[in-house]
Amino acid sequence: MTATPPEASNEYSRARWAFLRPQSGTARRAGTLPPAARTALAALALAGAVLLLVAEFLPLYSLHLITSDRAISSVSTGSHNSYALIPLALLAAVLAVGAVRSGSPAAAAALAAVGLVALLIALLGDLPDTNAHGIAHGDVLAATTARAGLYVETLGAVVLLLAGGAALVAAGPLPPRGRRRPQGPARPAKSRSAS
Repeated sequence: MTATPPEASNEYSRARWAFLRPQSGTARRAGTLPPAARTALAALALAGAVLLLVAEFLPLYSLHLITSDRAISSVSTGSHNSYALIPLALLAAVLAVGAVRSGSPAAAAALAAVGLVALLIALLGDLPDTNAHGIAHGDVLAATTARAGLYVETLGAVVLLLAGGAALVAAGPLPPRGRRRPQGPARPAKSRSAS
């Protein structure tokens, strides 16, 4: 006589789909944040991206004679850093939506990384040239003075860092990296023969 215990296949079936049920005690995800908080976080990140974009078209510094405060010429932020902030701003906008909507810790970390890269461009690439003295301009000495572009790009980078950090905290820790068994079709339980 052969008998197949129905509990075995049912238990296997329940265990197979157990990963779809929310587990108790899991980390708080961004999807569980109140809608107002998610909207505020997305708005903060998008504001940082817009600030980076606007900064590219503002003057970064002006050149003036040492003996006068009157500007001789000015240099825009975009022409100084080869418009590097435009792709960063577009990437930040995409990551802002992904980090807040899906609650992905990876998207939140990438958003913070974009903010860090933009801040490094502002502080290491642009800032030194906005406070230069002793530049030869013809027969006289000239100097540079920082203008709005430096402050707007720095503010945008800091805002992106804050938004990425807040989204990372809201998303919770990264899931543990372990080998997952592939989910295949359910196997029928082996029949036992009774003697």
